[in-house]
Amino acid sequence: MKKFSLRHSTHGIFSLIIVYILIVNLLNFSFNFDIRTNDYIERQKREYLLDNYIYKTIRFNELSFFNGSGYTNDLINYYIESEIDIEGKQEKNFTFNNIHKKTNNDKVDAIAKSIKNPAVLLKYDGNTETQVINDKNLSKIEEFILKVYKSAIQSEDIDSITERFKIKKLNAIYEINVENVTNVLNDLNKNLNINRILINFIFSSIASVIIFGMFSLFSRYEETRKNNIYGFLMKIPIEIFIILFFSIEFITRFLEKGIMYIFKEYNSMQFINIFLNILSIFIILSIILFVFYAVSCIKSLYYDGKESFMIKNSIIYRFLDGTFKILKYVLEKLFQNNIPNIIFWSIMFAIHLFLIYGLIGFRLMFIILFMVLSIVYYVLIRIINDFIKIENATDEIRKGNFNVNLDENKLYFRKISHNLNNINIILNEAVERELKSERTKTTLITNVSHDLKTPLTSIINYSDLASKNDNSIEDIKKYTSIIHEKSLKLKTLIDSLFEVSKISGKSVEVNKKTVDINEMINQMIGEWNDEFETKKLNVIFNSDSNKNEIFIDPNHMSRVLDNIFSNIYKYAKEDTRVYIDLIKYDRLKIIIKNISKYSLNISPEELKERFTRGDESRFTEGAGLGLAIASSLMEIQGCKFNLEIDGDLFKIIMVI
Repeated sequence: MKKFSLRHSTHGIFSLIIVYILIVNLLNFSFNFDIRTNDYIERQKREYLLDNYIYKTIRFNELSFFNGSGYTNDLINYYIESEIDIEGKQEKNFTFNNIHKKTNNDKVDAIAKSIKNPAVLLKYDGNTETQVINDKNLSKIEEFILKVYKSAIQSEDIDSITERFKIKKLNAIYEINVENVTNVLNDLNKNLNINRILINFIFSSIASVIIFGMFSLFSRYEETRKNNIYGFLMKIPIEIFIILFFSIEFITRFLEKGIMYIFKEYNSMQFINIFLNILSIFIILSIILFVFYAVSCIKSLYYDGKESFMIKNSIIYRFLDGTFKILKYVLEKLFQNNIPNIIFWSIMFAIHLFLIYGLIGFRLMFIILFMVLSIVYYVLIRIINDFIKIENATDEIRKGNFNVNLDENKLYFRKISHNLNNINIILNEAVERELKSERTKTTLITNVSHDLKTPLTSIINYSDLASKNDNSIEDIKKYTSIIHEKSLKLKTLIDSLFEVSKISGKSVEVNKKTVDINEMINQMIGEWNDEFETKKLNVIFNSDSNKNEIFIDPNHMSRVLDNIFSNIYKYAKEDTRVYIDLIKYDRLKIIIKNISKYSLNISPEELKERFTRGDESRFTEGAGLGLAIASSLMEIQGCKFNLEIDGDLFKIIMVI
């Protein structure tokens, strides 16, 4: 975040606030906005009092009007004669106590007693202004009395009333509730104070709009954009800002009810003044913020155009823009980018028109329909996206990439995804097998070529030497002996190849019988005893039983053991031990261990391949088919043949 610039933020803001305060106070003083003047207050008192709290005596007909020749109420007449000079030259205070004093006139005293509230005696003269005893500042009594008089005789024409009765002088007694009047004056003072605050608030708001509007309008846009406050405000969507601004009205109404409650319950004017001033400051600051935001929106539209933050951050714009992009994506995927432009834009226009109509009308049915369509739309998008993922996966497989893996738990098409992942696994395994087979074929051809070529070359060379005339009988015997030896080796190799071919082609017959494997192993040890003695190999045979019968093809098993012993003879280290262990649990396990003469820098799996030998044993006797044949013969009998290598320790494990 960029730091505030003193020149463009701190000094500017404080200077603006000081100027604003000075201008508001100066204008308040110049235009006399202090409304607490005596005339204004008295005028408000009279109007408020007459409109709300002056009413007739206990019963309407007890409010009496009279003229010189008409009916005279005894009570009024008594006080007119005794207390007031008709000429108006002399006035005496007329109080509540006076009206309740005993007059020794039973009729007058009875009427006076019926008046329970403080009373005021009015004297009316059509040629002069109305006078009110006890409060000469009250006015508009003439209008009030005529209205009451009109109501008394049920007439609609005031002029005809005056003409008919020829009113010159009119006196009346009416009662006033002192407690109500006191409350009225208190309420009036409160209202006057509130009015003063409200007027100052209205004026301050107008001044704020003008001052801060001008400041925002004439400030440099580029410099304003660098301000952190601007950056924060511009992130707020315009809809949120408008809602927040207009929510002030509801907050104000709520607080107004609270203020009236405080008036009624606690009569705390001091607290109300403080609270109203704080509320006014809050509202004015909100107005200032809104003005700044509104001017910034206008300037952003002017300078940035469609890239304006007002457009980019708008919730409605984002909603419509997002809807457009998603619909475009869906339509393109559904129609494989073959949808005509006129159809595409027609669909877009119809959908957006529907959305705008719903947003403007804000109808409940639209909201429900929109929610349902949104759910359907969401599900449809998920399904289409999953379909696209599966489509892309199959396309990758078509290109030869078998490492594609779909997340089955996050897709609707879980079964298809699961099957596709399994296909990938199977294809990967098939490819690995194929590659391995190709490597095996290459190795087979290379090794077969080498193993066939070596004895064949010897046969050709020695036969050529034997065919010469200058050879002695001993040389010819020597050559023919070598030729015979190499021919036998070649025959053995060819026989092994035929055997491997037969085993691979599943054309080998299996005739299982019950045989004693202990006896078979002991017999094989005896057959290889002489060869093992030449290399000082000591065979140690261990069995948990003297007799272990198994169901197996004896010929194939004998060939397996012979190949294993041949491998031991060729590659075991001289003067070492060979261990043969028979262990029987659920199945019989044969474990054969020996120490290798050569370093075993090859994996057990590769050793079981055809024509495979360790690197250092390649130039020794053997074609590398022994273990491959043994493994294949065990597999066709339903047995297991595994190899393990631990350093120079070579281990064969057969499970029957």
